Amino acid sequence: MNSQPTTQTAADEDTIRAIHRRMIDAWNAGDSTAFAAPFTDRADFVAWDGTHLKGRREIAAFHRQIFDTVVKGSRLEGEVKFVTVPNFTPLSRRTARLGRRRRSA
Repeated sequence: MNSQPTTQTAADEDTIRAIHRRMIDAWNAGDSTAFAAPFTDRADFVAWDGTHLKGRREIAAFHRQIFDTVVKGSRLEGEVKFVTVPNFTPLSRRTARLGRRRRSA
C-alpha cells in the first residue's frame, strides 16, 4: 500500500468534472445505463427519494424506471464548484477486547 500523499492535478479535476457532465447528459437523455456507468458493482447510492441502491445494476434499474415515469422528460442541471482529493494515510487497526477477567474458582 502506498502511504505517499496524493497530489491533485488539473487533469484529475478535469476527469472528475467530466464524469459529472456525462451523468447530467445521461439524465437529460433518459439513459439509465450511461447514468450508472461511472459506478462500480460495489457502489452505494442514495437516490433523491431516499432509496438505497447497491451496485451499478441497481442504480441503472432504478433510473430506468424513473426515466420512464416520474422524471420522464426532466432536465438536470449542475456544475462542480470545486474538487478536492483527500490526503489519506493508511492506518492499521488493532481491536482490543475490554472487560473484566473471570476469576477461576
